[in-house]
Amino acid sequence: WPLVGPPRGTITREEFDRHVAAAGLTRLPRLIETTYLGVGRQMAACGDAVWLVSALVAREALAAGPLHAVFPGQPGLRGPM
Repeated sequence: WPLVGPPRGTITREEFDRHVAAAGLTRLPRLIETTYLGVGRQMAACGDAVWLVSALVAREALAAGPLHAVFPGQPGLRGPM
């Protein structure tokens, strides 16, 4: 599945990159970059992508719809995402 995350140059991109690296992903050939939450939420809800977002956005999205949280369990993945 493609990964949906923030575009380069945004505040959250550095944290996103840290989480992706901690999960062992060295290349993201199918990265969809967007700051629009509706795009990520819809793609994840349809099962078309994995959406990596902040903990706050994830809580709101999980409460609003048919999404499921996936926690990779990597030691370096604690924090705001």
